[in-house]
Amino acid sequence: MTHALQTAHFARAAGADDELILAAALHDVGRLPSIARRARTSLHEYVGGAFVAEAISPRAGRIVAAHVRAKRYLVALEPGYRDVLSDASRACLDAQGGALDPAGTPSSACRGRRTPSRCAAGTMRRRFRTVRRWRSTTCWRSTRAFVAAPELIVRPARWTDRDAILRLTLAMGGHDDVARRDDPMRRLGAALGRADTRVVVAERDGAIVGFAEVQARVSMVADRFEAWLGALAVAPQARRGGVGAALLAAVEREARLLGCDAIVLESSAWRDDAYAFYRRSGFDERAPAVRFARTLSSDDDAALLQRFLDAAARAANAVAAAIAGLRDEASVGQGADGAPTEAADAAAEDAALRAFAALPCAIVSEERGLIGAPPGPGDCWIALDPLDGSRNYRAGYPPYAMAAGLVRDGVAIAGYVADLTSGRRWWAAGGAAYVDGRPAHTRRSPIAVVPSPSSGAPPARIAIPGVTRIRASGSTAIDLCRVADGSAAAFVALDRAVAHAHDLAGAMAVIVAAGGCVLEDGGRVPVLAPDAAALHRIVAAADRELAEALTTAPGG
Repeated sequence: MTHALQTAHFARAAGADDELILAAALHDVGRLPSIARRARTSLHEYVGGAFVAEAISPRAGRIVAAHVRAKRYLVALEPGYRDVLSDASRACLDAQGGALDPAGTPSSACRGRRTPSRCAAGTMRRRFRTVRRWRSTTCWRSTRAFVAAPELIVRPARWTDRDAILRLTLAMGGHDDVARRDDPMRRLGAALGRADTRVVVAERDGAIVGFAEVQARVSMVADRFEAWLGALAVAPQARRGGVGAALLAAVEREARLLGCDAIVLESSAWRDDAYAFYRRSGFDERAPAVRFARTLSSDDDAALLQRFLDAAARAANAVAAAIAGLRDEASVGQGADGAPTEAADAAAEDAALRAFAALPCAIVSEERGLIGAPPGPGDCWIALDPLDGSRNYRAGYPPYAMAAGLVRDGVAIAGYVADLTSGRRWWAAGGAAYVDGRPAHTRRSPIAVVPSPSSGAPPARIAIPGVTRIRASGSTAIDLCRVADGSAAAFVALDRAVAHAHDLAGAMAVIVAAGGCVLEDGGRVPVLAPDAAALHRIVAAADRELAEALTTAPGG
């Protein structure tokens, strides 16, 4: 209390306005346990700054948040300033990152490992000196400009941030391989589209000075949900200026909203400064461990069914990354199925085709049609829809999917469908079907699904025993897979032909393996041809009895 009154007294004597006087009196309020325990950072200046900004004014909060940086700035700017600090205050200075040069970067004299310190007496002395210097020395103007530096903004990352994130990644050290990739940071697109992942950036004066990536995961061993902090990087010129603490606070907020119980990370062996930062931020250091990694390369000797599933899984990831940032791009042509080809469709197809390139099969894709020699009897070919539900994608309305089927003699013998919005995946091969790694089985659900009606068309009116609700999602492949996993009893598209071979093949393999049935009007099983333009009127149902009933019903 005495120190608070002293600093307020000197601020008033120097002619400060009321906000500055109040900020002087409350500059150490972040050390009070009743306030600190509600905060998401252990740095008292930011705890206090947030409190004062809400209780007094945003300007007073900024002054409180900047008072540690102001001391570090003055130590670098004024010869002899460090000498007049008490021993305790100098110890706190070291723990807080040492001196700053006038540009705000760490001076060469203060680099290296720091020992965290919680010295209240030193902090009180620091504030007393800082307030006096602000108004009583010739460096008042430059110090005030430093305290009133542009506000640091932490926001969700955007696809257009990828170049800045790449520079920050390389500046961390130890990641030179990233720059040698054909398309560095392409996976940022996939990260931005995942429901369990958050990427945030710190921006100051229009420049990105830091980023962090965190992903929610479940740990059976630890018996908790964890937020894995995969990366946290700050630009060299912005370090020891609160950027890391602000990013970590954002990470903690997102981790809580993802339902996580803990934040877990690892830091490279040479990053002593990072160790000190995480210790100051309340992280416990666990026993050392050795990290192992093994690349999952393609197995050319594996059976074709397994190679197909592996390639399809990689294709789904590649598509999710490739379509980032293309939602508002104009059409680039017309697909083999007659529909306009959007920029996202083209990018998705390119990415998927690269994933399937090593397979010895022709491909029939929605956009390019037949790629390779026409398949003959007994030959396998791939039916590919790289972006099923592209209208949903352009609108930002889930779901949309990547779908692929392996076809032989008109029958889908394996299939893979990935919901690019939720991350759910369905696949089938060898007579077994799975959804997210668990066996999939059909059932007569009280829900049925139908294709999205055309603009102005009335919604579908169908009567299915036991069905009380009708749904339409806009992604044929996903709707069919919902029949396979028992979420829906049937998918009915008999009034108009909506299903191409590339829409149908992957999901049809999953439905049949899960115990369901797919029929065309007239009760025939669809025969899939390597023709991207051919259309089918179909019904997919939990069992053959229901499928036959729907195809023979009035209006069927």
